[in-house]
Amino acid sequence: MTRGRGFSLVEVLIGILVLALGLLGLGAIIPVVVREQRIAADTTLGAACAGDIKAWLESRPEFNAAPVPSAGGPAGHAAWDAWIRNVVWSGPFPSGSAGNAYLWEGWSNDSTEFNPDTAELVWYDDTLNLNPRFEHRLPLTERLWPSRTSQVVRSIDPGTDPYRPQFVWDLVGRRVQFGDQYARVIANPSDPGYQESIGRPDVVQVVIFVRRIDLAIRTPRTSGVTLFDVLTDAGRPAAQQQLVQADWRFPVSVTESTPRRLLQNAGPSTTPGAAYADPVYFDPPSVSYDPARPDRIRLNGVQRDDAEVILASQPGQKVVDNLGNVHTVRRLADPGVSTTRGIELLLERAVPSWVVETDSTKPRSLRQLVFVPQVPVAVEVVTITRPVAMP
Repeated sequence: MTRGRGFSLVEVLIGILVLALGLLGLGAIIPVVVREQRIAADTTLGAACAGDIKAWLESRPEFNAAPVPSAGGPAGHAAWDAWIRNVVWSGPFPSGSAGNAYLWEGWSNDSTEFNPDTAELVWYDDTLNLNPRFEHRLPLTERLWPSRTSQVVRSIDPGTDPYRPQFVWDLVGRRVQFGDQYARVIANPSDPGYQESIGRPDVVQVVIFVRRIDLAIRTPRTSGVTLFDVLTDAGRPAAQQQLVQADWRFPVSVTESTPRRLLQNAGPSTTPGAAYADPVYFDPPSVSYDPARPDRIRLNGVQRDDAEVILASQPGQKVVDNLGNVHTVRRLADPGVSTTRGIELLLERAVPSWVVETDSTKPRSLRQLVFVPQVPVAVEVVTITRPVAMP
């Protein structure tokens, strides 16, 4: 009878080693697969969120772009009037030197305010000289998706918190065309821009940035408190607040002091001090573009380790230029190029061929970028046209 030969200790150890290497490889793959699945889901939901936001804004009376026949009182005026009718917003009328005309403007210009403590966006029309002033408010409670007034019920699983938001969105705007409402405000036929404006529609664009709410935020173990409460209590009347200040969290946050760096699970009372992560701008002359190198945009007067550069160069970051083009960033260009040509953002796709080199006197000149600190899941550029008002 032949006796079967068993495995030696060395063979067993080799088998265990091979199995361990296989398990290690599988373990390394799983987080990547989970991450890619989450990114794909966020991208799909983010696109749906951006579409819903656009439709929701257009359905609200205060964001209706219908024309107003005269400059009279506040009745009938929309939030867009704060940009359309403001004669100084987005720079002077472009004749010769364009100044900063047609550039994106955010929460620090003369017609829009931002409350850093509550993340509330406020439009006001300072051309009407009313007391109290004419204004429209868009609080954080309305910029969470889904929210109590703009949620999409089909996206919520049965039995879950119906007001558990997934995304937060923000707006910035720019003037695209000076038109009839602008001419009505200046009311001076001798102005060099009057004849070019009268009888034309006013046009502005807004870019909607949609971001995933910080996944590190946790709700306190208090009965009836939801994530919606944790994110919005700071903006509610004191009588309606359910949380102590230490429990408030911003849906997206950065360090309160400069340089701004990303924070997680942060709020007004956390350490280090946190601020709402509002949009970031690279304004002229810090941005330049050379059509001979259409796959990159140059940042001038900055260093590679500057906080804003680090935020802008995150892989997959979405930056919007002053012409309304959305670009996806791959990374910073290689150091050899950066040291001789300025720091450059390398793009996934080339800048459109109709964009011309940086020149403030040319309407198709690329000379500004705007983005949000956290990489957004969706970016939507919306054009608002104010038709010519009949006298």
